[in-house]
Amino acid sequence: MMLSLGLVVWTSILPLAAAQFQCGLPAGELCAYENATSCEATGAPNCTTSGVQKLVNKLAGNETRLTVAYAFYIDNNATLDEFTDYVNASIFTPIDSSTPVCAFRVDGKNVQGASWGLGALLPTHFNGSLIMAAPDVGLSWGVASAGLKYAFATFASNSGHDEPDHVSGWETHNGLIYWSHRALHLSTMTAKAIVKAWYEVETKYSYITGCSGGGRQVLKSIQTYPDDYDGAMAGAPTWWLTHQEFYNNRQTSLGDSTDANSSIPSSLYSVIEEEVIRQCDPQDGLTDLVVSDPQGCLFDAAALACNSTQTSGCLTLPQLKTLHKMYSEWTSFDSDLIYPGAWLGSEGTWDTSFDSDLPLGSWYIKNVLGFKNFTSKDLTYALIEEADSLNPAQGNADNFDLSPFFEKGGKLFHWHGMSDSLVSPGSSVYYHDQAEYIAQRKGINMTDSYLLYLIPGLEHCTGTSYCMEALWCMAGPYQAGNFFNFTPANFVGNYPHESFLALISWVEVGHAPAYMVTSNFENNTDPKTLLHNRKICP
Repeated sequence: MMLSLGLVVWTSILPLAAAQFQCGLPAGELCAYENATSCEATGAPNCTTSGVQKLVNKLAGNETRLTVAYAFYIDNNATLDEFTDYVNASIFTPIDSSTPVCAFRVDGKNVQGASWGLGALLPTHFNGSLIMAAPDVGLSWGVASAGLKYAFATFASNSGHDEPDHVSGWETHNGLIYWSHRALHLSTMTAKAIVKAWYEVETKYSYITGCSGGGRQVLKSIQTYPDDYDGAMAGAPTWWLTHQEFYNNRQTSLGDSTDANSSIPSSLYSVIEEEVIRQCDPQDGLTDLVVSDPQGCLFDAAALACNSTQTSGCLTLPQLKTLHKMYSEWTSFDSDLIYPGAWLGSEGTWDTSFDSDLPLGSWYIKNVLGFKNFTSKDLTYALIEEADSLNPAQGNADNFDLSPFFEKGGKLFHWHGMSDSLVSPGSSVYYHDQAEYIAQRKGINMTDSYLLYLIPGLEHCTGTSYCMEALWCMAGPYQAGNFFNFTPANFVGNYPHESFLALISWVEVGHAPAYMVTSNFENNTDPKTLLHNRKICP
Protein backbone atom coordinates (compact mmCIF):
# COMPACT_ATOMS: atom_id res chain seq x y z
CA MET A 1 0.00 0.00 0.00
CA MET A 2 1.18 3.49 -0.79
CA LEU A 3 -0.29 6.71 0.50
CA SER A 4 -0.97 9.76 -1.62
CA LEU A 5 2.12 11.42 -3.04
CA GLY A 6 0.22 14.66 -3.53
CA LEU A 7 0.16 14.23 -7.31
CA VAL A 8 -2.64 16.20 -8.91
CA VAL A 9 -3.88 17.08 -12.37
CA TRP A 10 -6.51 19.52 -13.61
CA THR A 11 -8.95 17.60 -15.77
CA SER A 12 -12.43 17.82 -17.23
CA ILE A 13 -12.80 14.03 -17.00
CA LEU A 14 -12.48 13.45 -20.73
CA PRO A 15 -12.31 9.74 -21.70
CA LEU A 16 -9.45 8.23 -23.64
CA ALA A 17 -9.78 7.13 -27.23
CA ALA A 18 -12.30 4.32 -27.52
CA ALA A 19 -11.12 0.74 -27.72
CA GLN A 20 -13.16 -2.04 -29.27
CA PHE A 21 -15.38 -3.65 -26.63
CA GLN A 22 -14.90 -7.40 -26.55
CA CYS A 23 -16.43 -8.62 -23.32
CA GLY A 24 -19.55 -8.54 -21.19
CA LEU A 25 -22.80 -10.49 -21.06
CA PRO A 26 -23.59 -12.53 -24.17
CA ALA A 27 -27.18 -11.96 -25.28
CA GLY A 28 -29.54 -14.13 -23.28
CA GLU A 29 -26.84 -15.55 -20.99
CA LEU A 30 -27.47 -14.09 -17.56
CA CYS A 31 -25.46 -16.91 -15.98
CA ALA A 32 -22.29 -15.36 -17.39
CA TYR A 33 -22.31 -13.02 -14.40
CA GLU A 34 -21.80 -15.86 -11.96
CA ASN A 35 -18.29 -16.67 -13.17
CA ALA A 36 -17.41 -13.72 -15.38
CA THR A 37 -13.73 -13.92 -16.36
CA SER A 38 -13.83 -12.61 -19.90
CA CYS A 39 -11.96 -9.30 -19.55
CA GLU A 40 -8.50 -8.56 -18.23
CA ALA A 41 -7.39 -5.13 -17.02
CA THR A 42 -5.11 -4.72 -20.03
CA GLY A 43 -4.69 -0.97 -19.61
CA ALA A 44 -4.18 -1.07 -15.86
CA PRO A 45 -1.14 0.48 -14.20
CA ASN A 46 0.52 -0.84 -11.08
CA CYS A 47 -1.98 -0.68 -8.25
CA THR A 48 -0.14 1.98 -6.29
CA THR A 49 -1.01 5.57 -5.55
CA SER A 50 1.52 6.83 -8.07
CA GLY A 51 0.56 4.20 -10.64
CA VAL A 52 -3.13 5.06 -10.50
CA GLN A 53 -2.29 8.76 -10.53
CA LYS A 54 -0.46 8.28 -13.84
CA LEU A 55 -3.65 6.82 -15.29
CA VAL A 56 -5.74 9.68 -13.92
CA ASN A 57 -3.28 12.15 -15.42
CA LYS A 58 -4.20 10.85 -18.88
CA LEU A 59 -7.76 12.08 -18.42
CA ALA A 60 -6.59 15.48 -19.59
CA GLY A 61 -8.54 18.71 -19.25
CA ASN A 62 -8.60 21.89 -17.21
CA GLU A 63 -11.75 22.05 -15.11
CA THR A 64 -11.32 19.60 -12.24
CA ARG A 65 -8.30 18.61 -10.18
CA LEU A 66 -8.10 14.88 -9.46
CA THR A 67 -5.91 13.50 -6.71
CA VAL A 68 -5.40 9.81 -5.95
CA ALA A 69 -5.48 9.59 -2.17
CA TYR A 70 -4.47 5.94 -1.75
CA ALA A 71 -4.40 2.60 -3.54
CA PHE A 72 -4.42 -1.00 -2.28
CA TYR A 73 -3.85 -4.24 -4.16
CA ILE A 74 -6.17 -6.81 -2.57
CA ASP A 75 -5.45 -10.47 -3.30
CA ASN A 76 -5.92 -12.26 0.03
CA ASN A 77 -7.46 -11.86 3.48
CA ALA A 78 -4.45 -10.03 4.85
CA THR A 79 -4.46 -7.33 2.18
CA LEU A 80 -8.25 -7.11 2.44
CA ASP A 81 -8.00 -6.53 6.20
CA GLU A 82 -5.33 -3.89 5.65
CA PHE A 83 -7.62 -2.03 3.25
CA THR A 84 -10.83 -2.29 5.30
CA ASP A 85 -8.99 -1.17 8.44
CA TYR A 86 -7.58 1.82 6.58
CA VAL A 87 -10.94 2.98 5.20
CA ASN A 88 -12.89 1.87 8.29
CA ALA A 89 -15.18 -0.45 6.32
CA SER A 90 -16.66 -2.88 8.84
CA ILE A 91 -18.66 -4.69 6.15
CA PHE A 92 -17.01 -5.87 2.96
CA THR A 93 -17.77 -8.82 0.69
CA PRO A 94 -14.82 -11.27 0.75
CA ILE A 95 -12.44 -11.14 -2.21
CA ASP A 96 -11.81 -14.21 -4.38
CA SER A 97 -8.04 -14.64 -4.34
CA SER A 98 -8.16 -15.78 -7.98
CA THR A 99 -9.54 -12.37 -8.95
CA PRO A 100 -7.45 -9.67 -7.25
CA VAL A 101 -8.89 -6.18 -6.92
CA CYS A 102 -7.31 -2.75 -7.09
CA ALA A 103 -9.00 -0.45 -4.57
CA PHE A 104 -8.36 3.27 -4.61
CA ARG A 105 -9.84 6.67 -3.92
CA VAL A 106 -9.87 9.69 -6.22
CA ASP A 107 -10.68 13.15 -4.84
CA GLY A 108 -11.98 15.79 -7.22
CA LYS A 109 -11.97 19.55 -6.74
CA ASN A 110 -13.18 22.13 -9.23
CA VAL A 111 -11.96 25.65 -9.80
CA GLN A 112 -14.81 27.03 -7.65
CA GLY A 113 -13.57 24.98 -4.69
CA ALA A 114 -16.31 22.34 -4.59
CA SER A 115 -15.01 18.85 -3.91
CA TRP A 116 -16.13 15.23 -4.05
CA GLY A 117 -14.71 11.76 -3.55
CA LEU A 118 -14.89 8.55 -5.57
CA GLY A 119 -13.98 5.06 -4.39
CA ALA A 120 -13.10 2.39 -6.96
CA LEU A 121 -12.87 -1.41 -6.77
CA LEU A 122 -11.49 -2.75 -10.04
CA PRO A 123 -11.29 -6.54 -10.38
CA THR A 124 -8.67 -8.24 -12.51
CA HIS A 125 -11.43 -10.04 -14.39
CA PHE A 126 -14.19 -7.71 -15.57
CA ASN A 127 -17.59 -8.28 -17.16
CA GLY A 128 -17.65 -4.97 -19.03
CA SER A 129 -20.11 -3.07 -16.83
CA LEU A 130 -20.03 -0.92 -13.71
CA ILE A 131 -22.04 -0.37 -10.55
CA MET A 132 -22.19 2.87 -8.57
CA ALA A 133 -23.10 2.77 -4.87
CA ALA A 134 -25.16 5.93 -4.42
CA PRO A 135 -24.01 7.98 -1.43
CA ASP A 136 -25.78 7.95 1.90
CA VAL A 137 -22.95 8.50 4.39
CA GLY A 138 -19.49 8.85 2.87
CA LEU A 139 -18.14 6.19 0.54
CA SER A 140 -20.25 3.01 0.70
CA TRP A 141 -17.39 0.54 0.27
CA GLY A 142 -19.51 -2.35 1.51
CA VAL A 143 -22.27 -1.76 -1.03
CA ALA A 144 -19.73 -1.37 -3.82
CA SER A 145 -17.98 -4.59 -2.82
CA ALA A 146 -21.14 -6.64 -3.28
CA GLY A 147 -20.87 -6.26 -7.07
CA LEU A 148 -17.43 -7.86 -7.23
CA LYS A 149 -18.80 -11.41 -7.14
CA TYR A 150 -20.32 -10.73 -10.56
CA ALA A 151 -17.08 -9.20 -11.91
CA PHE A 152 -18.35 -5.62 -12.09
CA ALA A 153 -16.10 -2.62 -11.82
CA THR A 154 -17.65 -1.04 -8.76
CA PHE A 155 -17.60 2.53 -7.50
CA ALA A 156 -18.91 4.64 -4.63
CA SER A 157 -19.47 8.41 -4.45
CA ASN A 158 -19.38 10.46 -1.24
CA SER A 159 -21.83 13.20 -2.40
CA GLY A 160 -19.22 15.85 -1.70
CA HIS A 161 -18.33 15.13 1.93
CA ASP A 162 -17.26 12.18 4.05
CA GLU A 163 -18.97 13.20 7.27
CA PRO A 164 -22.52 12.11 8.10
CA ASP A 165 -24.94 14.70 6.79
CA HIS A 166 -25.90 15.85 10.28
CA VAL A 167 -22.30 16.86 11.05
CA SER A 168 -22.64 20.48 10.02
CA GLY A 169 -20.05 22.62 8.31
CA TRP A 170 -20.21 21.43 4.71
CA GLU A 171 -23.55 23.06 3.82
CA THR A 172 -22.16 25.85 1.63
CA HIS A 173 -23.86 26.81 -1.62
CA ASN A 174 -21.58 24.54 -3.65
CA GLY A 175 -21.60 21.90 -0.94
CA LEU A 176 -25.39 21.61 -1.14
CA ILE A 177 -25.40 21.40 -4.93
CA TYR A 178 -22.81 18.64 -4.86
CA TRP A 179 -24.71 16.81 -2.11
CA SER A 180 -27.98 17.17 -4.00
CA HIS A 181 -26.84 15.64 -7.29
CA ARG A 182 -23.68 17.11 -8.80
CA ALA A 183 -21.05 15.03 -6.95
CA LEU A 184 -22.72 11.79 -8.00
CA HIS A 185 -22.88 12.89 -11.63
CA LEU A 186 -19.19 13.87 -11.68
CA SER A 187 -18.35 10.60 -9.95
CA THR A 188 -20.24 8.74 -12.65
CA MET A 189 -18.40 10.48 -15.48
CA THR A 190 -15.08 9.84 -13.76
CA ALA A 191 -15.93 6.18 -13.17
CA LYS A 192 -16.69 5.64 -16.85
CA ALA A 193 -13.47 7.37 -17.85
CA ILE A 194 -11.49 5.22 -15.41
CA VAL A 195 -13.06 2.04 -16.80
CA LYS A 196 -12.08 3.03 -20.34
CA ALA A 197 -8.52 3.84 -19.29
CA TRP A 198 -8.08 0.82 -17.02
CA TYR A 199 -9.63 -1.92 -19.16
CA GLU A 200 -9.32 -0.18 -22.54
CA VAL A 201 -13.01 -0.76 -23.27
CA GLU A 202 -16.14 1.35 -23.14
CA THR A 203 -18.51 0.65 -20.26
CA LYS A 204 -21.21 -1.59 -21.67
CA TYR A 205 -23.89 -1.09 -19.00
CA SER A 206 -24.00 1.23 -16.00
CA TYR A 207 -26.01 0.56 -12.85
CA ILE A 208 -26.71 2.53 -9.69
CA THR A 209 -28.04 1.32 -6.36
CA GLY A 210 -28.83 2.91 -3.01
CA CYS A 211 -31.28 3.03 -0.13
CA SER A 212 -32.67 5.83 2.05
CA GLY A 213 -30.61 8.94 1.21
CA GLY A 214 -28.90 6.81 -1.41
CA GLY A 215 -32.31 5.93 -2.81
CA ARG A 216 -33.02 9.64 -3.19
CA GLN A 217 -29.73 10.02 -5.02
CA VAL A 218 -30.74 7.21 -7.40
CA LEU A 219 -34.02 8.90 -8.28
CA LYS A 220 -32.40 12.32 -8.56
CA SER A 221 -29.74 10.90 -10.87
CA ILE A 222 -32.14 9.37 -13.38
CA GLN A 223 -34.33 12.49 -13.26
CA THR A 224 -31.49 14.98 -13.78
CA TYR A 225 -28.98 12.93 -15.79
CA PRO A 226 -31.05 10.25 -17.57
CA ASP A 227 -28.12 9.16 -19.75
CA ASP A 228 -25.83 8.32 -16.82
CA TYR A 229 -27.31 4.89 -16.06
CA ASP A 230 -29.06 2.01 -17.79
CA GLY A 231 -30.45 0.38 -14.65
CA ALA A 232 -31.36 1.93 -11.31
CA MET A 233 -32.25 0.30 -8.00
CA ALA A 234 -33.81 2.71 -5.47
CA GLY A 235 -34.70 1.52 -1.98
CA ALA A 236 -36.86 3.46 0.50
CA PRO A 237 -35.88 6.81 -1.06
CA THR A 238 -36.10 10.00 0.99
CA TRP A 239 -37.14 11.80 -2.18
CA TRP A 240 -39.39 14.39 -0.51
CA LEU A 241 -36.77 16.19 1.58
CA THR A 242 -38.80 19.33 2.22
CA HIS A 243 -41.49 17.18 3.87
CA GLN A 244 -39.60 14.16 5.23
CA GLU A 245 -38.18 15.53 8.49
CA PHE A 246 -41.32 17.56 9.14
CA TYR A 247 -43.24 14.28 8.99
CA ASN A 248 -40.87 12.57 11.43
CA ASN A 249 -41.14 15.54 13.77
CA ARG A 250 -44.90 15.60 13.41
CA GLN A 251 -45.08 11.94 14.45
CA THR A 252 -42.77 12.75 17.36
CA SER A 253 -44.96 15.63 18.50
CA LEU A 254 -48.06 13.44 18.30
CA GLY A 255 -46.53 10.65 20.33
CA ASP A 256 -44.84 12.99 22.80
CA SER A 257 -47.45 15.68 23.22
CA THR A 258 -47.26 18.24 26.00
CA ASP A 259 -50.73 16.95 26.83
CA ALA A 260 -49.92 13.94 29.00
CA ASN A 261 -53.36 12.49 28.36
CA SER A 262 -52.85 12.19 24.60
CA SER A 263 -49.12 11.38 24.40
CA ILE A 264 -48.16 7.76 23.79
CA PRO A 265 -45.05 6.64 25.69
CA SER A 266 -42.61 4.53 23.69
CA SER A 267 -43.18 1.68 26.15
CA LEU A 268 -46.60 1.19 24.54
CA TYR A 269 -45.28 0.87 20.98
CA SER A 270 -44.65 -2.87 21.40
CA VAL A 271 -48.16 -3.30 22.83
CA ILE A 272 -49.59 -1.60 19.74
CA GLU A 273 -47.41 -3.67 17.42
CA GLU A 274 -48.47 -6.97 18.98
CA GLU A 275 -52.14 -6.05 18.62
CA VAL A 276 -51.62 -5.01 15.00
CA ILE A 277 -50.01 -8.37 14.23
CA ARG A 278 -52.75 -10.24 16.11
CA GLN A 279 -55.47 -8.58 14.04
CA CYS A 280 -53.82 -7.99 10.66
CA ASP A 281 -51.78 -11.17 10.22
CA PRO A 282 -54.75 -13.53 9.66
CA GLN A 283 -56.58 -10.99 7.48
CA ASP A 284 -54.00 -11.39 4.69
CA GLY A 285 -54.96 -15.05 4.25
CA LEU A 286 -52.08 -16.71 6.10
CA THR A 287 -51.29 -16.59 9.81
CA ASP A 288 -47.49 -16.51 9.71
CA LEU A 289 -46.41 -13.63 11.98
CA VAL A 290 -46.18 -11.32 8.98
CA VAL A 291 -48.43 -8.35 8.17
CA SER A 292 -48.55 -8.80 4.40
CA ASP A 293 -51.36 -6.37 3.58
CA PRO A 294 -51.19 -3.46 6.01
CA GLN A 295 -53.26 -1.16 3.81
CA GLY A 296 -55.99 -3.77 3.48
CA CYS A 297 -56.19 -4.59 7.17
CA LEU A 298 -59.35 -3.59 9.01
CA PHE A 299 -57.73 -2.68 12.30
CA ASP A 300 -59.90 -2.07 15.35
CA ALA A 301 -57.84 0.11 17.67
CA ALA A 302 -60.55 -0.14 20.32
CA ALA A 303 -59.00 -3.47 21.31
CA LEU A 304 -56.17 -1.42 22.83
CA ALA A 305 -58.49 0.71 24.97
CA CYS A 306 -58.15 0.83 28.73
CA ASN A 307 -61.13 -0.15 30.84
CA SER A 308 -62.12 -0.60 34.45
CA THR A 309 -60.19 -3.86 34.76
CA GLN A 310 -57.12 -2.85 32.70
CA THR A 311 -55.44 0.46 33.36
CA SER A 312 -51.87 -0.31 32.20
CA GLY A 313 -50.53 -1.69 28.93
CA CYS A 314 -53.44 -0.01 27.17
CA LEU A 315 -54.42 3.31 25.55
CA THR A 316 -56.76 5.98 26.82
CA LEU A 317 -59.32 7.56 24.51
CA PRO A 318 -57.08 10.62 23.87
CA GLN A 319 -54.18 8.27 23.12
CA LEU A 320 -56.33 6.30 20.68
CA LYS A 321 -57.10 9.55 18.87
CA THR A 322 -53.36 10.25 18.68
CA LEU A 323 -52.74 6.76 17.29
CA HIS A 324 -55.35 7.34 14.60
CA LYS A 325 -53.53 10.52 13.54
CA MET A 326 -50.20 8.69 13.37
CA TYR A 327 -51.62 6.16 10.91
CA SER A 328 -53.53 8.75 8.88
CA GLU A 329 -52.31 10.78 5.92
CA TRP A 330 -51.06 14.20 6.91
CA THR A 331 -52.97 16.73 4.84
CA SER A 332 -53.33 20.50 4.66
CA PHE A 333 -56.50 22.45 5.34
CA ASP A 334 -57.15 22.16 1.60
CA SER A 335 -56.75 18.36 1.78
CA ASP A 336 -53.46 18.43 -0.13
CA LEU A 337 -51.17 15.59 0.85
CA ILE A 338 -48.23 16.68 3.00
CA TYR A 339 -46.97 13.16 3.74
CA PRO A 340 -48.47 9.65 3.98
CA GLY A 341 -49.03 8.21 7.44
CA ALA A 342 -47.32 5.32 9.16
CA TRP A 343 -48.36 1.87 7.96
CA LEU A 344 -49.71 -0.86 10.21
CA GLY A 345 -46.85 -3.15 11.18
CA SER A 346 -44.22 -0.41 11.38
CA GLU A 347 -44.49 0.15 15.14
CA GLY A 348 -41.35 -1.85 15.97
CA THR A 349 -39.08 1.11 15.16
CA TRP A 350 -41.27 4.05 16.15
CA ASP A 351 -39.05 4.68 19.16
CA THR A 352 -36.08 5.50 16.90
CA SER A 353 -37.84 6.93 13.85
CA PHE A 354 -39.92 9.39 15.83
CA ASP A 355 -37.27 10.83 18.13
CA SER A 356 -36.38 14.48 17.58
CA ASP A 357 -33.31 14.11 19.82
CA LEU A 358 -31.55 11.86 17.32
CA PRO A 359 -28.77 13.56 15.26
CA LEU A 360 -30.82 13.39 12.07
CA GLY A 361 -34.06 14.44 13.75
CA SER A 362 -34.03 18.03 12.50
CA TRP A 363 -30.72 18.26 10.65
CA TYR A 364 -32.20 19.14 7.25
CA ILE A 365 -34.69 21.58 8.74
CA LYS A 366 -32.07 23.48 10.74
CA ASN A 367 -28.92 23.28 8.64
CA VAL A 368 -30.22 23.12 5.07
CA LEU A 369 -33.51 25.00 5.24
CA GLY A 370 -32.02 27.36 7.81
CA PHE A 371 -34.82 27.15 10.39
CA LYS A 372 -32.25 27.17 13.20
CA ASN A 373 -34.64 27.39 16.15
CA PHE A 374 -37.12 24.80 14.94
CA THR A 375 -38.66 22.30 17.36
CA SER A 376 -41.31 19.69 16.69
CA LYS A 377 -43.79 21.98 18.44
CA ASP A 378 -43.39 24.63 15.71
CA LEU A 379 -45.02 22.73 12.85
CA THR A 380 -47.27 24.83 10.64
CA TYR A 381 -48.46 24.45 7.07
CA ALA A 382 -46.92 27.84 6.29
CA LEU A 383 -43.51 26.52 7.36
CA ILE A 384 -43.80 23.56 5.00
CA GLU A 385 -44.90 25.82 2.16
CA GLU A 386 -41.82 27.95 2.81
CA ALA A 387 -39.64 24.83 2.74
CA ASP A 388 -41.12 23.85 -0.63
CA SER A 389 -40.43 27.30 -2.03
CA LEU A 390 -36.80 27.12 -0.82
CA ASN A 391 -36.01 23.49 -1.78
CA PRO A 392 -32.27 24.21 -1.33
CA ALA A 393 -30.07 23.00 -4.20
CA GLN A 394 -33.19 21.40 -5.69
CA GLY A 395 -32.66 18.48 -3.33
CA ASN A 396 -36.15 17.04 -3.72
CA ALA A 397 -36.17 14.16 -6.19
CA ASP A 398 -39.71 15.13 -7.13
CA ASN A 399 -39.63 15.18 -10.92
CA PHE A 400 -42.26 12.57 -11.76
CA ASP A 401 -41.58 12.72 -15.49
CA LEU A 402 -39.13 9.87 -16.07
CA SER A 403 -39.81 9.66 -19.80
CA PRO A 404 -36.25 10.70 -20.82
CA PHE A 405 -34.87 7.78 -18.78
CA PHE A 406 -37.52 5.37 -20.06
CA GLU A 407 -37.16 6.39 -23.70
CA LYS A 408 -33.43 5.59 -23.69
CA GLY A 409 -34.28 2.11 -22.37
CA GLY A 410 -33.58 2.75 -18.69
CA LYS A 411 -35.12 0.46 -16.06
CA LEU A 412 -36.05 1.44 -12.50
CA PHE A 413 -36.36 -1.22 -9.78
CA HIS A 414 -37.92 0.58 -6.81
CA TRP A 415 -38.32 -1.23 -3.48
CA HIS A 416 -39.59 -0.33 -0.04
CA GLY A 417 -40.30 -2.19 3.19
CA MET A 418 -43.91 -2.16 4.34
CA SER A 419 -42.74 -1.92 7.97
CA ASP A 420 -40.53 1.11 7.38
CA SER A 421 -41.43 3.78 9.91
CA LEU A 422 -38.64 6.23 9.12
CA VAL A 423 -39.69 6.74 5.49
CA SER A 424 -43.32 5.76 5.05
CA PRO A 425 -43.81 3.26 2.22
CA GLY A 426 -46.74 5.42 1.25
CA SER A 427 -44.24 7.98 -0.04
CA SER A 428 -42.92 5.44 -2.56
CA VAL A 429 -46.45 4.50 -3.58
CA TYR A 430 -47.23 8.19 -4.09
CA TYR A 431 -44.11 8.72 -6.20
CA HIS A 432 -44.86 5.65 -8.32
CA ASP A 433 -48.46 6.69 -8.89
CA GLN A 434 -47.51 10.22 -9.92
CA ALA A 435 -44.87 8.89 -12.32
CA GLU A 436 -47.38 6.44 -13.77
CA TYR A 437 -49.94 9.21 -14.32
CA ILE A 438 -47.44 11.25 -16.33
CA ALA A 439 -46.21 8.20 -18.24
CA GLN A 440 -49.76 7.30 -19.26
CA ARG A 441 -50.38 10.84 -20.49
CA LYS A 442 -47.31 10.44 -22.71
CA GLY A 443 -48.41 7.07 -24.01
CA ILE A 444 -45.74 5.14 -22.08
CA ASN A 445 -46.49 1.74 -20.57
CA MET A 446 -44.63 2.27 -17.32
CA THR A 447 -44.52 -1.40 -16.33
CA ASP A 448 -42.04 -1.87 -19.18
CA SER A 449 -39.60 0.43 -17.39
CA TYR A 450 -40.55 0.90 -13.73
CA LEU A 451 -41.57 -1.66 -11.11
CA LEU A 452 -42.27 -1.01 -7.42
CA TYR A 453 -41.80 -3.89 -4.98
CA LEU A 454 -43.28 -3.52 -1.49
CA ILE A 455 -41.72 -6.04 0.91
CA PRO A 456 -43.95 -7.20 3.82
CA GLY A 457 -42.29 -6.84 7.21
CA LEU A 458 -39.12 -5.19 5.91
CA GLU A 459 -38.13 -2.18 7.99
CA HIS A 460 -35.92 0.68 6.76
CA CYS A 461 -33.71 -0.86 4.07
CA THR A 462 -32.99 -4.04 6.04
CA GLY A 463 -34.19 -6.27 8.87
CA THR A 464 -37.53 -6.97 10.46
CA SER A 465 -39.18 -6.63 13.86
CA TYR A 466 -38.46 -9.15 16.59
CA CYS A 467 -42.25 -9.63 16.74
CA MET A 468 -42.45 -10.78 13.11
CA GLU A 469 -41.04 -13.61 11.04
CA ALA A 470 -41.07 -11.50 7.90
CA LEU A 471 -39.19 -12.62 4.81
CA TRP A 472 -37.31 -9.36 4.37
CA CYS A 473 -34.10 -10.16 2.50
CA MET A 474 -33.96 -9.55 -1.24
CA ALA A 475 -30.14 -9.44 -1.43
CA GLY A 476 -28.99 -6.83 -3.94
CA PRO A 477 -25.83 -4.78 -3.40
CA TYR A 478 -27.33 -2.60 -0.68
CA GLN A 479 -28.58 -5.30 1.68
CA ALA A 480 -25.75 -7.73 0.95
CA GLY A 481 -22.98 -5.16 1.09
CA ASN A 482 -24.12 -2.88 3.88
CA PHE A 483 -25.16 -5.31 6.57
CA PHE A 484 -23.33 -8.62 6.27
CA ASN A 485 -20.10 -9.90 4.80
CA PHE A 486 -21.62 -12.56 2.59
CA THR A 487 -24.44 -13.44 0.28
CA PRO A 488 -26.11 -16.81 1.02
CA ALA A 489 -24.87 -19.38 -1.48
CA ASN A 490 -28.26 -20.00 -3.05
CA PHE A 491 -28.59 -16.26 -3.82
CA VAL A 492 -25.47 -16.07 -5.99
CA GLY A 493 -26.41 -16.35 -9.64
CA ASN A 494 -30.04 -17.00 -8.65
CA TYR A 495 -32.24 -14.48 -10.44
CA PRO A 496 -35.40 -14.58 -8.26
CA HIS A 497 -33.45 -14.43 -4.98
CA GLU A 498 -30.89 -11.84 -6.05
CA SER A 499 -32.76 -8.63 -6.88
CA PHE A 500 -29.77 -7.10 -8.62
CA LEU A 501 -29.62 -9.99 -11.09
CA ALA A 502 -33.29 -9.33 -11.83
CA LEU A 503 -32.41 -5.76 -12.79
CA ILE A 504 -29.51 -6.94 -14.95
CA SER A 505 -31.74 -9.39 -16.80
CA TRP A 506 -34.33 -6.68 -17.34
CA VAL A 507 -31.80 -4.21 -18.74
CA GLU A 508 -29.62 -6.55 -20.78
CA VAL A 509 -31.92 -9.38 -21.82
CA GLY A 510 -35.30 -7.64 -21.71
CA HIS A 511 -36.83 -9.94 -19.10
CA ALA A 512 -38.88 -7.85 -16.67
CA PRO A 513 -39.03 -9.59 -13.27
CA ALA A 514 -42.54 -11.01 -12.83
CA TYR A 515 -41.76 -11.70 -9.17
CA MET A 516 -38.95 -11.76 -6.64
CA VAL A 517 -38.19 -14.28 -3.90
CA THR A 518 -37.51 -12.82 -0.47
CA SER A 519 -36.11 -14.78 2.47
CA ASN A 520 -35.64 -14.78 6.20
CA PHE A 521 -33.18 -16.56 8.45
CA GLU A 522 -33.07 -18.63 11.61
CA ASN A 523 -31.36 -15.63 13.22
CA ASN A 524 -32.23 -12.39 11.45
CA THR A 525 -29.56 -10.46 13.36
CA ASP A 526 -26.87 -12.85 12.08
CA PRO A 527 -28.37 -14.04 8.79
CA LYS A 528 -26.54 -17.17 7.70
CA THR A 529 -29.01 -20.06 7.73
CA LEU A 530 -32.07 -19.59 5.51
CA LEU A 531 -35.44 -20.31 7.07
CA HIS A 532 -38.16 -19.54 4.52
CA ASN A 533 -38.68 -18.10 1.03
CA ARG A 534 -41.70 -16.41 -0.54
CA LYS A 535 -42.66 -14.82 -3.82
CA ILE A 536 -43.25 -11.06 -3.94
CA CYS A 537 -45.00 -9.51 -6.93
CA PRO A 538 -44.66 -5.86 -7.99
